[in-house]
Amino acid sequence: MVLHPYDTPMGKINIVFGTRRDLLEREPELCRALVETHARATDHLIENRDEWARATTKAWGNKLDAVQLAIQNIALRWRLDGAYVDQARVLGDQLERLRQIKRQPEYAAFIAPHFTRALEARKG
Repeated sequence: MVLHPYDTPMGKINIVFGTRRDLLEREPELCRALVETHARATDHLIENRDEWARATTKAWGNKLDAVQLAIQNIALRWRLDGAYVDQARVLGDQLERLRQIKRQPEYAAFIAPHFTRALEARKG
């Protein structure tokens, strides 16, 4: 059987937007503002894929039809829900087995969803 690559337990997780723990503790308002900006930008791109494609073409010089096709393969998200954490654990397991990392992080400390949860609560 041939599976679509995203039909695995890892899903479409492939990139991280992160910071250091000490910055979260020292500058929580800055971190909150960055997360909110990232969430707004992410939602905007999801709702405006043609604008996203045109901006990418303008910035990088790629052909518009190629960019439009490529962005269909990009899963944008900012919510750090249970599914995200589960997928991160699968990715960590694969990275450890492939010896790309020495050991997996403590996920409860590594993933800090309190900013995204607060934002979701406000969005309703």
